[in-house]
Amino acid sequence: MKLTRRIKSEGRWADFVARRTALTEADMKPMDRYDTLEREFPPFDKDAEHEAMKKSSIAEVDAKESEAKGESETQIIDRLCAACVGRESTEPRSIRWVFEHIGVSWADIDVDGIPSRGAVMMLKTAMGDHKWFLREMWKPLIKTADEGGGAFKDDGREVLELIDTALAEGGNGSPTP
Repeated sequence: MKLTRRIKSEGRWADFVARRTALTEADMKPMDRYDTLEREFPPFDKDAEHEAMKKSSIAEVDAKESEAKGESETQIIDRLCAACVGRESTEPRSIRWVFEHIGVSWADIDVDGIPSRGAVMMLKTAMGDHKWFLREMWKPLIKTADEGGGAFKDDGREVLELIDTALAEGGNGSPTP
């Protein structure tokens, strides 16, 4: 998601889609395809070249795509799940992917970066109940990383405290803009 949003904002969406299509036709594995695209489309520096190449805002690109496709949210979710058939992922990787995409429009999700169908369905659930996701999925993942030992320096205590504070404050569980 971060990759596609950045590419759109830089005005390189058409080039990105063309390259992604070529890699797909070359039967490259989805995760390899995503890694290749990430390497081939590094972020622009914040300079004059970036501003010159920037053709339209993310909102304009998204509006054009939504209008062209005419897909409902259910159709998009079905398409994303169908594209992930056969992919397997570890639970921590799927949970991290959901955490990174929880506030993202379904239309902005890059199929190549999705770890599994289960991750798509977890994201659907998490979008409807942010508190559940933070309490039941994200918080235990951080605790597990803490128990992992040596190489993990950030034990997540600050994040756990922030999650507890957010859950205690109530609200509707939706992220604030």
